[in-house]
Formats: sequence, structure tokens, C-alpha cells
Amino acid sequence: MKRQGVRKSGRGKDSPAPMSPFADLQLEDYIVSDLRFSSNYKMSKGATGPLPSTTKVDFDVKKHSTDPNIFLIDMVVDLNKGLSPQEFDKYQIHLHLLGQFRFTRPLPEEAKSKMIYTNGSSILYGVARSIVAQITGSFGDRKFILPAVNILSVLKDKFAAPSKSVKQ
Repeated sequence: MKRQGVRKSGRGKDSPAPMSPFADLQLEDYIVSDLRFSSNYKMSKGATGPLPSTTKVDFDVKKHSTDPNIFLIDMVVDLNKGLSPQEFDKYQIHLHLLGQFRFTRPLPEEAKSKMIYTNGSSILYGVARSIVAQITGSFGDRKFILPAVNILSVLKDKFAAPSKSVKQ
């Protein structure tokens, strides 16, 4: 029985391009621009129970000046920012991270914008979670893993605030 519409060799105009196993958006590099870390280990040992932690995530997206497929995400993650040692349990962390991303093929600007804001920021936040877990795990107690963040909620809050869009 002959199957119609499927070519056995070569690519005709109706044959779909082969799917790549890799995503269109790739993290090429990242650097930790600033890291401040305080351990409240002694204070937390005397507490009757764990104190709630506060996590704040903010980021900006910047386009490359000449290559339309390269973007930079400038992300800041703060854990227990501005709290005194009596107000937080175990750690206070400020992490400033820069991630360079590349689109592996040309895409419409709207698609790039959606992907860099949602996928790119999620990828870079995952790197931030790993860095924090590595640092806190070095202190002999259990490592601290930053909570998962709903990036869509962060974006909603971000764009509700005045003028924090893609920077050139």
C-alpha cells in the first residue's frame, strides 16, 4: 500500500524541515556581577520555628546593538532584603546575574520578545537557584533552594509598573 504525501528521500516543497532537538533560544553565557551573602546561622538555631523568607526577582532585557538575535538579561534576586538578623531565618542574599542569550534562527520580533521574557528569564532564574543552593550548601546545614517563581506573574507586575520595557 502506497502512502501518499510522504517522501522517502530528499525534501520537496511539501516536506517539513527536520525538527531540531534544541530550542530556538539558547543561554550562551552568564556571569555573576554582584553577590552579597550573610549567614544568620547562630540566630536561626535559637529560633522556636523558621521565620518566613522574602524573595524578590526583577530583570531587564536588553537588545544587542548590532545582532538582532542576541539579548542580555540583567537579573537581580534578593532574599530577605532589608531585614535585620532577628527578622530572617538563616540567609540574606543579593545576587546580580547577567545572561547572554542567542536565538539560533531568525524569528519574528513578537516571538523573540515573548521567548526572551518568559523562557530566557526562567532559564536565568534557574541558574540563580543553582548558585544559591551551591553557596548555602557549603555551610554544613541543609542547602537553601530559592522557591520556584511564576515568571508570568513577575512579568504582569513588571509591566504594570511604569515603563520597564525592552531597553536598546
